Formats: sequence, structure tokens, C-alpha cells
Amino acid sequence: MIKSRNLIALAALLFVAAPAMAELKVGVANPIKILNELAETKDVNKAMEGEQANFKSQAGEREQKLKTLKADRDALKPDAPQWADLNKQLVQQQAEAQAWAQQTQAELQRKFRDQAARMHDKIDAALKEVAKAKQIDLILADQKPEVTADQMATMNPQQVMGILFGRNILYSADSLDLTQETIARLDAAYKAK
Repeated sequence: MIKSRNLIALAALLFVAAPAMAELKVGVANPIKILNELAETKDVNKAMEGEQANFKSQAGEREQKLKTLKADRDALKPDAPQWADLNKQLVQQQAEAQAWAQQTQAELQRKFRDQAARMHDKIDAALKEVAKAKQIDLILADQKPEVTADQMATMNPQQVMGILFGRNILYSADSLDLTQETIARLDAAYKAK
């Protein structure tokens, strides 16, 4: 008796909700793919790689100066008057180099975080524009990792299972995918600047 009441209530709910569900227009987009394929992302990555290379170059130069200073100090006997001066310089320059490296790395990380937030906001705004233009009510994030067979071959079985069965969208028609349209919209806006 209780089961039949539940079935009747469920049928009534579906009957009432079906028209509203039929009007719901859904789209799908892969935000990671959008981010990775944007011309702006590629330019930003090149700039950040240049900054990282510059950091490594400067760090190498500082390291070489420290090695030279250490070699100069070690060439002297510890009781020589210049040894204490060189040792003081070495300790001071090591501390300065360490502080510089930490500060520079923190600044690079801040720039990366800020850029990631800006890109997220741009992608979000572009997806909203596409949704409004197509009168889409809901966009689902398709977050399937793009992993090659070679990459999977190096993973343990649990990692492979996580990738294969961890997708949040199992199927969507190609006509629902807004990824390429969003990339095109953002790339056009970026090139127009």
C-alpha cells in the first residue's frame, strides 16, 4: 500500500515537472581545455617561462659569485686577517641570495595565481555570453582528463580507474559542447586588443 502511494506520488511529480524539464536547455564545456588552448594562455605561459628562466639565470650567477667568494676564502688560512672578512661577506651574501630567491619565487607565484584568477574570470564571462546568446540555462563542466595511452601505461591501476571512472559527464552530444565556441570568442577578443 505504501509502495503504491509512493509510486503514485512519483508519477504525479514527474507529470508536473516534465514540462519544466523539457524547457531546460543545457550546454557542456571543458574549462581546462578552454584554458589550455587559448592564445592568451600560450602567451602568458611563454612570458612566465621567460621570467622563470631569468630567475634561474640570476640564481646561477649569484651561486657562481658565492662559489668564487668561498674559494677565495678557502684559499686562505683561517687565521689570516682577510679570511674573517671574506667569511663575513660570504655569510652575508648567502643570506641575501636566499632572501632574494624566496622573495622572487613568492612574486612569481603571486603573478601566476593572479593570472589564473583573471583567466578563470574571462572564461566564466565568455561561457555566460555564449549561454545567453544560445539561450542556454545551464552549463555543465566536462572535466575529463586528456591522457595519452603512454601516460596511462605509467600509472598504477588505481590511477587509471580514477581517470576512467572519475568523469563527471559520461556522454553529451557534440551539439551541446560550447568549448570551441568559447575558445574562438576569447581568442577573437584577445587578438582585438
